[in-house]
Amino acid sequence: MQLSTKRYTSINYISGPLLFVEGARDLAYGAIVEIHVQDGSVRGGQVIEVSERNAVIQVFEETRGMDLAKTSLSLREDVARIGVSREMIGRRFNGLGDPIDGLPPIIPEKRLPILGAPINPVAREKPAEFIQTGISTIDVMNTLVRGQKLPIFSGAGLPANEIAAQIARQAKVLGEAEQFSVVFGAMGITQREAAFFIHEFESTGALARSVVFMNLADDPTIERLMTPRAALTVAEYLAYELDMQVLVILTDMTNYCFLADTEVLLADGTVAQIGGLVDTIVAQGRDALKSLPPVLSWDGRRSVPARITDVQKLRYRGRMLRVRTTSGAEFSLTPDHKVLVDTPDGPAMKPGGTLAPGESIYSAKRLNIPGSEPTILDLLGTLPCYIHLRDQSLERRLRAKYGTLRAAAEAVGLNYTRWTDSWHKRCVTPPELRRIGDDLGIPSADLSALIESISAGKRGRLRLGPGFTWSKFLYLLGLVASDGTVYENHAQHVYYVMFSNEEPVLLAEFERLAAEMFAGTPVQRHLNQDGVTMLRINSLPLVTLAKALGIDADFAPVMRLGSELVASFLRGYLDGDGCVPAKEHRALYTTAERSRGKRLQQLLRRLGFVAALRARSANGRVIFDVAVEGADQVREFARVVGAVHPEKALRLARMTEARSRFTQYARAPLAAGSLLRAARRGAGLTGSALGATTTVSQIESGGQRTSVSTMQALADTIKQASGSSAEVAALERLLSGDYVLDTIAAIDAVDYDGFVYDFTVEGTHKFLIENGLVVSNCEALREIGAAREEIPGRRGYPGYMYTDLAGLYERAGRIKGKKGTITQFPILTMPDDDITHPIADLT
Repeated sequence: MQLSTKRYTSINYISGPLLFVEGARDLAYGAIVEIHVQDGSVRGGQVIEVSERNAVIQVFEETRGMDLAKTSLSLREDVARIGVSREMIGRRFNGLGDPIDGLPPIIPEKRLPILGAPINPVAREKPAEFIQTGISTIDVMNTLVRGQKLPIFSGAGLPANEIAAQIARQAKVLGEAEQFSVVFGAMGITQREAAFFIHEFESTGALARSVVFMNLADDPTIERLMTPRAALTVAEYLAYELDMQVLVILTDMTNYCFLADTEVLLADGTVAQIGGLVDTIVAQGRDALKSLPPVLSWDGRRSVPARITDVQKLRYRGRMLRVRTTSGAEFSLTPDHKVLVDTPDGPAMKPGGTLAPGESIYSAKRLNIPGSEPTILDLLGTLPCYIHLRDQSLERRLRAKYGTLRAAAEAVGLNYTRWTDSWHKRCVTPPELRRIGDDLGIPSADLSALIESISAGKRGRLRLGPGFTWSKFLYLLGLVASDGTVYENHAQHVYYVMFSNEEPVLLAEFERLAAEMFAGTPVQRHLNQDGVTMLRINSLPLVTLAKALGIDADFAPVMRLGSELVASFLRGYLDGDGCVPAKEHRALYTTAERSRGKRLQQLLRRLGFVAALRARSANGRVIFDVAVEGADQVREFARVVGAVHPEKALRLARMTEARSRFTQYARAPLAAGSLLRAARRGAGLTGSALGATTTVSQIESGGQRTSVSTMQALADTIKQASGSSAEVAALERLLSGDYVLDTIAAIDAVDYDGFVYDFTVEGTHKFLIENGLVVSNCEALREIGAAREEIPGRRGYPGYMYTDLAGLYERAGRIKGKKGTITQFPILTMPDDDITHPIADLT
């Protein structure tokens, strides 16, 4: 019933599933509101906090797409209520109390508030009569009696659902005259778990005496807060008004997680495995989240940074799904974890267990990482070496601050004797130079600009000439990474960076760059047993710089550099061990290690190039190719990356003249066809106005897929003919995102027993994995708790969830003068199997 037509329009901001509405002090706690969105849709919400400044609304559906200036809300009901009736016995409902069994809605005898109230202690009667569960351990060792609450704490992966179903099936009260019923509430369960419970209830006849509430993993997260309250309200009606003995069984939600080796992308360019990252946070404590860089997330259109507010590490025993895509991405997730896929209705989050080969996952086309320029001082790390400075500018600044160099040396911790050994030979160690910078407020980049050379005894002095630039250095390292070696052997005192190739132009380029950047540093030239020329620079400092950028491994640190430096590195790698086939519109990077192939793929995605990682056999070995394909992509690749190798440069130049062809990754989404039809019809145009009628019809029906650029051209044609419209705007909005569609090639199910990991991400509730695939964050109730930390009185970890849970427990018992009783049997999963966790600590 609509109680008021008053509209509230002063929505200050949105945080996750919460709306903060200014000046809505007349709204009551627990009130149900309707949220009117700018597109005409109406979403539900509940008031969870009212203060002098704001009312906080918890939205039942998504908050994505809400325009604060054009969104309003109105009161629908003074408090959340559920219709109750004896007819509910034998029925199945969702978390909000709507039927999901295909039968008509019930005719309620009453509509009761679901908030309920704890039983007054004075009105309570002592629990006494026995309830037989049929499980001997409980019946003998920890007997369940009417009006009691007896929680079971389960580790993730243990058969908690089987126990819940068995108790619901077997439980009974002694005495023939007693009316007994079971109210069963499941929060956040999967479709498979729902099917299991339905089968157990129906096949054993237990449904005839049960009221079942199911909140599925696909349902809104916020609905999980309503489910136990709705179940307990029905239980109170059955017990205190119909004099029934009611057993309430509540089972908690499934966890959504990835395997430890899943790679996540942080906004500063760091690539990390989720297991190692979460383990570090768990070991250091939640304060470590404050210093953690944001994760790369997805705002519906492009990759954006977002803060990680919580991490999850959970024990899991069950089925894991190994998903492989046509781009070569591989990741493993629980069947409940959601990924963003392409559907005829637009992008949608789907649980892994419902995915099928042929469906396409949304993936960020460009990894929007600002990148930065490295510094020599940072890359040297803790190398035991001496840094020789170009001038005495630091000396002058220290003398000006402290009066004398001796005083400065004592204050900063310098070796005064070494510092003053000779006017032209001032040298410091890396830690000393950092201390000087900290003392004088000089950043690492400015300190590095003062470095003239680096010496490490007889292990090769490295002079930094005036021709040193990071772009040149990264190109040289690209050559080494693709067709060279970074070698370090302290026992033999052998340290060198080596590049080998047969192309004279590349060998000359390597020598030229080395001479410009490292003036006076010799480059040795040798022929190996196969007649291939090897160029070698013996220098421990150079080896240290190369290893700091991961050139001896999978060069993950290169991901943190600026786009120009990434392009220079990729150019060097292509020149060294890449390939540009003469008659194919593609460029290939080749490596013998999958980890390097993944990194090359991610580096290309930094620049907006979508590459496929493919394995092949060659001479008994597995080789990985990273292919940039399609005439349009290769044309842009030639401009941004290019090649110095003469033959590869020539072939890339020829490809720039090729006719445009789009790859499978540039396909328009499935929803584009129906949006195109709506836009064309709204403009009053026939199919022939856009092109061949048959082709247009096939595109609109989805029978023929086309590219984003072609679909955009069709939208432009409609705009030119009749101007813009809401339908055209919707189509353009869908096409304008910086994404590609990565088709699922295969899904394999494997049994797993171990830990799984996840994040909670602020605002977007999504993050990017592997080469840019968009996945959901952990949708556990703590996600809502993280947002609710903004509400006064509900801050702190784990937050409101457990306070509310304690209130739910108090709704069990027996009341003097009432024949009926409510007995609660909650089955809860403890995070990390930790009996000291606040969930377990409540009882």
